[in-house]
Amino acid sequence: MKKMLATLILEDQRKIVFELYPEIAPQAVMNFVGLANNGFFDKMSFCRVVNGRLIQIGDTNLEGEHWIDVSPGYIIDGEFNKEGYVNPLSFEEGVVGMAMADYEWTPNASAGSFFIMCKSEAKLDSIVPAFARVIEGIEIVREINQIPTKERFGFDVPEEFIHIDHIELNELSKTWVDKEPEQFEDKFYEKVYGKKTQRILRFD
Repeated sequence: MKKMLATLILEDQRKIVFELYPEIAPQAVMNFVGLANNGFFDKMSFCRVVNGRLIQIGDTNLEGEHWIDVSPGYIIDGEFNKEGYVNPLSFEEGVVGMAMADYEWTPNASAGSFFIMCKSEAKLDSIVPAFARVIEGIEIVREINQIPTKERFGFDVPEEFIHIDHIELNELSKTWVDKEPEQFEDKFYEKVYGKKTQRILRFD
């Protein structure tokens, strides 16, 4: 059986390979491959490192003196158990999930930020959408997770930034790339959470 794969090529040419699971989280997978194919994640760094827990990339640039928002400008449906989705992929080492904002103000997921788990944490299953798993390069994930950190902007920010050069999709993954997510204008809807209006992308 052919697998949907995405390979993170680091700047030093080391590789971390994801197997993607569209049957589990089709919204997250289609959004991820669309952004990856368009180069959205190119040159981004692992901006958040929680030692012994996870590494995260995307949405924010924390390398300079100021917080820089580099999100794609929308969010996606949260495909996790608390929202009624059946997502059997439990968070353990190597599982990849889309980052979440505070569930109290939006039950949706970031479109441009994902993280890789470095431990088991089943409590995330109900509030965070898992969509992939590392099948090669877990030793690189562990190494990045051991980088010393310091608190900046309320996050654990690594003292050394490891960058992705680009993400390569295999042929099966490319079949899920129809066009750039921003071209799906008829698939966006808006919803108000508290005092904030969120722009949400929903693929058919």
